[in-house]
Amino acid sequence: MEYEIFKSTDDGETWTSEFILTGIRLDAIINVSSELIAISQDRLGRVLFNKDGSLETIELKNDGLETKKIRGVCLWNGKVWVATNAGLFYKSYDDFINNK
Repeated sequence: MEYEIFKSTDDGETWTSEFILTGIRLDAIINVSSELIAISQDRLGRVLFNKDGSLETIELKNDGLETKKIRGVCLWNGKVWVATNAGLFYKSYDDFINNK
């Protein structure tokens, strides 16, 4: 699946395609400790910038979240907190950022 990332240099008057994001369905992109994280239903992915100007996502381990709808993610006090439709989960940043 591919999604285009657009940018505007004139306060939103016009938009141009800047990148193609591949990997997982995109519900949201957030920043967690200088990493861009893509959220897709019950999956998380690290957004990587390739040398050719494209973007891709590398799926992160989401043990225990497989059937939960992810609503939000944040870093606080050395832990990454994941809000879902079934409750709040957390793990250390180092455990969170592991690729699947």
